[in-house]
Amino acid sequence: ASIPSVYDVALPDGRLAVWVKVLEWPNILSTDIFAPPACTGGYFVQLLVTSFWPWALILVVAAIYALPHILVVAVGRKRSRHTALHDEGARSQRVDRAAALRSACSQTALFSLPLTLVVTFCVVTSSSSHIFKTLLLDSFNYDDVAGESIAYIHDDYSFGMVVRPTGDMTDAYARVWTWALGLIALWPAGVPVLYAALLAAAKRAIKRHEPNALSRAAHFLWSDYRLALFWWEPVELLRKLTLTGFVLLIDEEHGLLRPLVALLISQCWFVGQWALKPFKHSVDNLLAAVASMALALIFQGVLLVKTCQASTDVCEQYGFGGSGDGIFLFILLFSTVTVLGFIAFSLHQLVRSSSQAVTVLLLRATGAPPELRLARGIAYHLFLSHVWSSGQDQVAVIKRQLQLCLPGVRVFLDVDDLVDINNLEAYVAQSAAVLIFLSKSYMDSRNCLREARAAIANNKPLVLVHEADPQKGGLPLEDIRADCPIDLADFVFSQQQSITWQRVAAYQQLTLKLIAEHVVQAHLMSAVHPLEAVGRGCMLCFKGEVTCADLTFARQVTLLVSAHNPGADELATELSTALADWRFSVVSTAEDNGGTNLAAILSRMHAATPQAAQQLGTVFFLLYLTDSTFAGEAGGAPGGAASAPARRRVEPNHSPR
Repeated sequence: ASIPSVYDVALPDGRLAVWVKVLEWPNILSTDIFAPPACTGGYFVQLLVTSFWPWALILVVAAIYALPHILVVAVGRKRSRHTALHDEGARSQRVDRAAALRSACSQTALFSLPLTLVVTFCVVTSSSSHIFKTLLLDSFNYDDVAGESIAYIHDDYSFGMVVRPTGDMTDAYARVWTWALGLIALWPAGVPVLYAALLAAAKRAIKRHEPNALSRAAHFLWSDYRLALFWWEPVELLRKLTLTGFVLLIDEEHGLLRPLVALLISQCWFVGQWALKPFKHSVDNLLAAVASMALALIFQGVLLVKTCQASTDVCEQYGFGGSGDGIFLFILLFSTVTVLGFIAFSLHQLVRSSSQAVTVLLLRATGAPPELRLARGIAYHLFLSHVWSSGQDQVAVIKRQLQLCLPGVRVFLDVDDLVDINNLEAYVAQSAAVLIFLSKSYMDSRNCLREARAAIANNKPLVLVHEADPQKGGLPLEDIRADCPIDLADFVFSQQQSITWQRVAAYQQLTLKLIAEHVVQAHLMSAVHPLEAVGRGCMLCFKGEVTCADLTFARQVTLLVSAHNPGADELATELSTALADWRFSVVSTAEDNGGTNLAAILSRMHAATPQAAQQLGTVFFLLYLTDSTFAGEAGGAPGGAASAPARRRVEPNHSPR
C-alpha cells in the first residue's frame, strides 16, 4: 500500500489505479477516517493528530484506572492535616501515602502496558509513514538559468515550500520539518526502542521461566516466538519501518536505490526467517516466509516499473509494452493472489483446527455437562504444575482444550494467572486439584518442588500426566521417580497411575477426558461432603462417543493368544472384561493342557465338526507388538504361532503398542 508514494511509482490512469485501494487495508486505522484533513485545519494539524491520538487514548485509559487510587491517597492526605506536624503517627501516614502513590503509579503503568503495546503495534507503521512523508518533496524547476527549483510536500502541494539548492524554507514548512524530526524520535525510533527496553527488562523472567508482572504485561511482544528468539518483534518492526519510512531518507535523485534497498532487505529477511523459524507454530512461520517472498517479488516488480519510467526501450524488451501499465498489472495481480492465498490458507487451517477440536464433555449418567461451581476459598479447579523448559507448550494445550470441553472450568497457568511468584503456595491452596506434568528437569526445578510440597501440605488430589516422547522433553517414568525427593515420592507416585500425554487427536481426546474426570472428582470432593461425592458419578464422555458397552457381536468370535507373546494375554483379558459379550471368547496357549503349540490347537479346530466350528465362529489371532516381542529365548515363538493362523485362514489382529 505504501509503494506508490514511498517509492515514487506512478500509477496508471483508469480502472487499474482504483484496484490498488484494495491493498490499502492495513491503513484502516488512519486518522483520515474520523479526522479528515479538511476538518482538522490543514496538513500540520493532521500530522499532530495522527501522531498523538494513540498516546492520548492510552493516557485516558490510564487516568481512568488510576483515578480511584489517587482519590484514596488524596482523602488520606486530607485527613492527616488534622494531625500534629511532629506526631509520629502523621509521619507514618505520610510514608504510607507515598508508598501507596508509588504502588498506584506502578499498577497503572502495568495495567496500561498491554494496551500501549497493542495500539502502538497497530498504528506505528501508518503514523511513521505519515511522518516520513513530511520529508518527501516533489521538485519543480523554478529558474533554469540559476538552477533553482521549488519543492512541495508530496501529500499536499498547498502546504510548504523549499527553494533548492539554497535550502531556504518557508516558515510554515520549517515548523512542520522541526516537528517531523521530533516525531521520528517518538514513533519510528522510539517505539522499537521501547519494545527492546521492555524485553531487556523482562529477559531474566522470560529466559528463566519465572514470569513476573512485567513479563506478563509484555506478553504480547514475546509469546508468539520461540524462547531463543523472544527478542524478534523489535527487529521485525525495524524491518517494517525501514521499508515504509526510513527509505525516504534516500534522496529522490537516486530513485532506483529505494526499491533496490527494499529488495535486498526483503530477500535477506526471507532467508533469515526461513532458516531461523522464529515463531512457535509452523503455520505462522510458513505465512511469514510466504509474505516475505511475495514482498521481495513485489519490490523486484517495482524496479521493473521504475526502469520502464526511465527508459521506454528497455521496458519494451521486458515484453510489457512501452509503459509500466503491464508490469503494474502484474504486480497488482500477484499481490491480490497472494492476499487471497493467505486468506484461503488461514481459513483452511481454521476449519482443520475446528474439525479436530474437542467437543463438550458430558456426564455419562445424565448426558448433561458437569456443573463446576467453585467452593468457598477455591479459585481454580486445576493448578498446572510444570517446568517451562520441557512442559510449557503441553500444559498450554491442556488448559486450552480443557476450557473447550469443560465450559466454566478455571485452570491456573503461570503465564496467564501468576502475579507474584512468591505466592505459589497460595495459588495451590486455592485450587481444587493439582496436575503435575512429569517431564525432563521437573524434579530439578525449585519452583516445581514448591508446588508439589504445597499440594502435600494442603492434601490436594493429584493428576499425573507423563511426557513419554524424548524428543519433546520426555523421560522414562522410572527415571523421574528416581529423581524425585524422598519426601515427595510416596505422595506423588503412590496415589494413582500416570496419564501418558498423547499428540494424535483421538488419543489426546482420551487423555483430556481422563484429566477432566479427575478434575470433576476433585471438584465434587471440595464442593460437597466427601462421602456424598463418592456416591456421585463423574464418568465423562464426548457426545456420540462409542464405548465398549455399546459394542456387540452378531456371531461368535474367538481370539487366539500366544503365551509367548508378552502382554498379549493381559490385553485379551482386559478386552474380554470390557466387552462382556457371551459371543466373544479368548483361547490362550496357557489353557491348552500341556500342548503349548498354537499350531496344534489350530489343527484340532480345523478337524472339528461343523457344529464345533460354528461355536468357535470367526477366529482371530492377537499379536501384541512391543520391543520384546521377538527378543529373548521365546522370541521366535510368537512368530511361529503367527504363521500358523496364516496357513489356516485365521485373521491376524496386530495390536502395536
